[in-house]
Amino acid sequence: MSIKDQESRQLIITDFEEKIKTIDQSFQNTSRFLESKTTQLSEIISQVEPITQSIKVYLDEIKQIDLPKRLDKIDATTAGLMSALQTAQNRIDNTERNITDQNRDLKELLKANEQHQSKTLESYQLQIKQMFENQQKRHTRHSIITWILLGASVAFLIFWQL
Repeated sequence: MSIKDQESRQLIITDFEEKIKTIDQSFQNTSRFLESKTTQLSEIISQVEPITQSIKVYLDEIKQIDLPKRLDKIDATTAGLMSALQTAQNRIDNTERNITDQNRDLKELLKANEQHQSKTLESYQLQIKQMFENQQKRHTRHSIITWILLGASVAFLIFWQL
């Protein structure tokens, strides 16, 4: 081998060794970086662990709530309330109808009673008028009889005195 080849070889070996050192250095830096990140990640995981446990407990509590069963109960209660409201509305409607009917009947009864009272009042007025006219006729008759008796008494006195 020639010197040039040896020198070239030596240069290649030197260059190779430098590159290996650089790669080794880079590998060590990367390893330190990864160790640092692993440590940070472990710390984060240890900090997140209580939160994770709280979430698990919370999820267990939510599962124990049994939402479908409770929603079914709420639906049943709502349906019962709607039925009760419908029944109450029907009763209110019936009561309103009954009141309206009774009101109409009372109006008719009052009208009939008013007509009856009006007729009775007219009848009483007619009777009172007739009684008054009869009383006036009697009074006139009594007045005439009184004047006749007075005249007869005066005539009788005059006749007896002569």
